[in-house]
Amino acid sequence: MIARTAAVLLTTAALCLTLMAPGANAATKTTTAASIAVSASTVAPGASVAITATLKKGTSAFPGATISIQRKKNGTSTWFTLKSAKTDTAGRIKSTVSGINYNYDYRTVYAGSATTLASVSATAAVKVLQSVTIKSTSTTSPVAGDYVTLSGTTSAALKGRTAKLQMFSEGAWRTIATSTVSSLATFTVKGKTTLGGTRSYRVSVSSTVGVTGAASASKKFNIYSWFYLSDLPKVDSLRFGPQPVSSIAGKSYTRAVGNTSSFWWSAAPFAEYNLSFRCTRLEATIGLSDLSPSDLKVRMTTAVDNTEQDHGVVGIGEARTVSVDTNGAFRLKVQNHYVSGNSGTGSQGLWGNARILCLSQP
Repeated sequence: MIARTAAVLLTTAALCLTLMAPGANAATKTTTAASIAVSASTVAPGASVAITATLKKGTSAFPGATISIQRKKNGTSTWFTLKSAKTDTAGRIKSTVSGINYNYDYRTVYAGSATTLASVSATAAVKVLQSVTIKSTSTTSPVAGDYVTLSGTTSAALKGRTAKLQMFSEGAWRTIATSTVSSLATFTVKGKTTLGGTRSYRVSVSSTVGVTGAASASKKFNIYSWFYLSDLPKVDSLRFGPQPVSSIAGKSYTRAVGNTSSFWWSAAPFAEYNLSFRCTRLEATIGLSDLSPSDLKVRMTTAVDNTEQDHGVVGIGEARTVSVDTNGAFRLKVQNHYVSGNSGTGSQGLWGNARILCLSQP
């Protein structure tokens, strides 16, 4: 029993002496330091990047050591080896990576040896600036409520991603429609305009693993809206203004304007409106009120900045659609002219649902 105990003690002592011997402990190995450098940290899609991996032993270059350049897609955890080679006299190996379309992290790895410690460098990130480009639009001057279609291209990494049509409103970009970027890196997205005025639109694609999101340059649209003359202030008028529900040739109009008293009181009632260079077109259905005398005849005219347009003479039971170009005009005049017939009670010329198309309310 005493002999067995003595043997164990001798074995333990020998092991301790072995571990304490020079070169038997990792603490006696020479330290190494790996580093990585990339030629650019931000690149365009499909670009190339030059990578330099360096290894030092202590404070000096470490030639002849086998090191690896590794990379992983940003946002993932799995590293892949791009190149393994022996270092040159400066302790370096180099590699060029072409056709980069995703964000990658790069590092240098040295596995160590019997006399040197392993080391791994810090990472160097290369970010790809993805692109979204609008190539065409269905229109640049839609009417509020119309749809606009934007088409274009993206960088390759955005294939299959969601393309979002956005409008800038109240200090933020708001998504109004979406579509999917095709396998050819193209998109077509269609959305409904809702607000009038000059509005900015863009197409954006959100970030995902290894891909930074991107947005197109903003594109301005002049979105026009319809405004009824019955709702607009008059700058001058004579017995002319909004009418309650009225009928022309058997059809009712809820937003009509016309003479507010019979032609007996005035043979040429009118109203003038400022357009302030914001409007492009007047539309209306003109005719006589169905309550007018049977023999009444009325000529109806408009004047755009004093240039008069005659829309003809109308009688009872007639309805005529008119469209007047007001593009670039400051003022509009709408007028009824008594021609013949009974001008007494009920004699009235009407502009049914007269409305003006403007970029903003005049």
